[in-house]
Amino acid sequence: MIACVNVASLVLVRSESRRREIAVRGALGASPARLLRQFVTEGLLLALMGSLAAVFVAGGLMKLLARLLPKDIVADMPFRGGVGFNAHAALFAAFVALLAALLLAVTPTLRFYFLKVREGLAEGDRSASGGLWRKLGANMVVAELAVAVVLLAGVGLLGQSLYRLLHVPLGFDPNHLATLEVTAPSAIFKNSQQTLQLYREIVRSASRLPGVESVGFSSMVPVQCDCPVDWITFPGRPFRGEHNTVNERHVSADYLPTLKAGLVRGRLFTDAEDESTPGVVVINQGLARKFFPSENPIGQSIGDYEGGHPSLHEIIGIVDDVREGPLDADVSPAEYFSMNQTLDHDFDLVLRTRRDAAALLPTLANAVHGIDPNLGVSDEGTMKWAD
Repeated sequence: MIACVNVASLVLVRSESRRREIAVRGALGASPARLLRQFVTEGLLLALMGSLAAVFVAGGLMKLLARLLPKDIVADMPFRGGVGFNAHAALFAAFVALLAALLLAVTPTLRFYFLKVREGLAEGDRSASGGLWRKLGANMVVAELAVAVVLLAGVGLLGQSLYRLLHVPLGFDPNHLATLEVTAPSAIFKNSQQTLQLYREIVRSASRLPGVESVGFSSMVPVQCDCPVDWITFPGRPFRGEHNTVNERHVSADYLPTLKAGLVRGRLFTDAEDESTPGVVVINQGLARKFFPSENPIGQSIGDYEGGHPSLHEIIGIVDDVREGPLDADVSPAEYFSMNQTLDHDFDLVLRTRRDAAALLPTLANAVHGIDPNLGVSDEGTMKWAD
């Protein structure tokens, strides 16, 4: 709109210098229809040239933006395949070009519709009509500036939102983190001992890779969604049927240290804690603030239906609020169970490296397959995009 109004203003200004030309052509017998066809031809030519230039620029920008998107994000954007210069975009561009051509043709046509031949032939004409059209040109500039202000306000708000999203506190350090989803077939890893042995083998194998500092597991990596959720109760408190829902994650002993999530109080899991030991749980500060606002949660218990059976877990530690859900949502209360006790067969492997995490991905999947070729691996990536 700004471009069309700007060009229309320039056409109007240029028409002032063509008054004598049009007056002479009218005096020589050019009909209004002939003059109108000339203006329409000029408008179509301007609109066509501008539209073709815009199409090439838009195509180049779309390719540039597509290359700027990280692969981790593109994998979760199936709708991106429909973005491009397709038939719908071409029809829209043609419609805009037609409107622009109409505007560029009407502007000088209306100007010369009121022009008298003698006035146009007179030297140094300063008629009231000329002042009227100069006012119209000034008003078009005002309209252009008004649209520009609205556009700039929208861009400013969008930029502010983007800045805030890029600076949302995550509760962990996303740099130098490589991730890989692993699936262990339950038909092969049938019991707890086999599953625990698999965990330890993966840790040993991944730790031998060049530049790896630490290795951990989680049922879901951060910045994904506020799901799955767990319905918890608090022994010793009156229960009135309320649904206390919190984010639920199953993690290994080294997972939270691998993320560099800060320990606020208490302790984290140990590798010795398994299904033969009492159930333990680590909570985030959000859960502590919401359900234990004026008391120390350490040593208290949380009741839930883990695995479909009622169970109690002792709170052993409180960690910083790791952002498990999307960046534009508030941090939800979260609980972390020991994977040695939940024995998941589908989990995310997370490694912290001293070098570029992406360089580690090709060898990471091979290392996991080297333990057992029946293990499924997918979604190799890094956490850099979450920063």
